[in-house]
Amino acid sequence: FFFEFYAIMSICELLGEQLLDHNSGTSPENLGNWSNFDSQLTSTESALSDAKAVGLYFSAKGDAKCAKFNAMLLTSHAVYLKNDHGIEIVFVSRDKTEEAFKEFYQPMRWKAVPYDGPRDTLASKFGVSSLPTVIMLRPDGSIITKDGYQTICKDPTGYGLLNGSHSKKTKKCP
Repeated sequence: FFFEFYAIMSICELLGEQLLDHNSGTSPENLGNWSNFDSQLTSTESALSDAKAVGLYFSAKGDAKCAKFNAMLLTSHAVYLKNDHGIEIVFVSRDKTEEAFKEFYQPMRWKAVPYDGPRDTLASKFGVSSLPTVIMLRPDGSIITKDGYQTICKDPTGYGLLNGSHSKKTKKCP
C-alpha cells in the first residue's frame, strides 16, 4: 500500500494537484458523440489511482500531424490502451491560447493538465521539441519511453508501451 501511495504522489508532484477530466467516459460507442460534453477539475491522485502507466500527450490545435494522430489515439485509447493495458493518457497542451486548448481538448476522452498548469515545465523536463509527442511513464514517474508516439502509430493496440519495446509492424506515423 505504501508503494502505491508513493507512486501516485510522484505523478501528482509532476502533473500538479488537479487535472481536467471529461465525464462522458471512453467507451467506443461514445467516440463520435460530442454533445453534452463537460469537463471538470478532479484530483490527480484519484484520476490516476488505477493507472498502470500514464502517457503524457503533448499536442496542439492547428497542426495537421497532431490532428491525424489525435484521431488515432482517441480510438486506440478507447479500445485498447485504457481497457487492455490500464494506460491513462494526460493531454499536455502546447497551444498558444486557452481558447485553442479548449477547442482541441473538447473531443478528447482523457485527462488534461489545465491550461494554467505546469505545461511548460513538463515540456521542458521531458525535452519536448516536436509535436505530437507521447512520453510513457510508470506510476512512480520514471520514463518507460519517450517514443510513445511512434509506438502507438506502429501498433495502436499498445502492446509495446508498458515494456518500452517497439512493434515490428511497419505502419507509418501520420
